[in-house]
Amino acid sequence: MAIFTRGILPVSQSVNNESVTFAVYDIGLIRRLCAEIRAEQNSQREHDLIALLQAVIKDDQEEVRIRLAFLTSKYAAAISDAKAAD
Repeated sequence: MAIFTRGILPVSQSVNNESVTFAVYDIGLIRRLCAEIRAEQNSQREHDLIALLQAVIKDDQEEVRIRLAFLTSKYAAAISDAKAAD
């Protein structure tokens, strides 16, 4: 089984006429891990699967944090203008 893959699917989208590629969480991976955790009888294996699930989620959260920092710096003027309009 390929549960040790990152579980992220690339998606391309156009933003302000620029092609932007970002990652989308693979919900199928999370569902498979949760199903395995629920069905697992061996407590050590269950612990390992929970640790893997936590690592996947933590990795995704870090990726989101990095991408938000990039977008904030790239579009700082637009964000500032939007705040000023409020």
